[in-house]
Order: sequence, then structure tokens, then C-alpha cells
Amino acid sequence: MEGDITCLVTKDQWLFSASYSESIPIWNTETGKCVGILEGHSREVTCLLVAGDVLISGSQDQTVKIWDLKTKECVFTLTLDYVPSSFAAADHLLFIGSMDNLSAELINDPKILTCYPEK
Repeated sequence: MEGDITCLVTKDQWLFSASYSESIPIWNTETGKCVGILEGHSREVTCLLVAGDVLISGSQDQTVKIWDLKTKECVFTLTLDYVPSSFAAADHLLFIGSMDNLSAELINDPKILTCYPEK
């Protein structure tokens, strides 16, 4: 199943894709070329969300990672006891859906607030 795309999100000229892989390729939408890869999950990426200047990724490894889109670095990892399947964000609340439940996490870490500005 390598190569099957499971999720796509965009931010400006970037397209982020998830597949049955632990990595998140970054594509330039103008050239169609891969310009980078975000690595840090240990199992398949299941969902993606762009919120402000961050990319949020969920994985079969039961983690949620928040990536600063300016530096392309992971700035926060949240460990869950379930596999996230979808996200929604409102202000500093991250809603995480899974096959079993829906939870809300307050993202209130100073490292994240700098790249996830309040409205």
C-alpha cells in the first residue's frame, strides 16, 4: 500500500501529504517537487491539520505532533492512549477524533503559542 495518499492539507505554496508511511512529505504546489520531509512518527500518519503557522499530525503510534511551519521542526508531542483519526482546532483547543471517542486538548505551551497565535 506504499504510496496510497490518506490525507492532504495545504498552507500557502506547500502541500503536506500523509500515506501509509511515518513521514510527511512537503510538496511545492507551484513546481510539484518534494521540498522536504517531516520525520518523527514511528508508525503511519493518520491525519493532518494546518492551524495558523503549525501543522498538526496524528499517527498510528498514538501520538500527535505539532510542527512549526517556519522551522519545519516538531515543537510539541502529545502521547495518547488511542490512535487519532481526525482533527479540528478552535483558538487553543485541539479536538482529536478517533474510532472510539472525541477528546479536546488545551494547547497552552509557550513554545506553541509563539507559532499558533491567538485570534
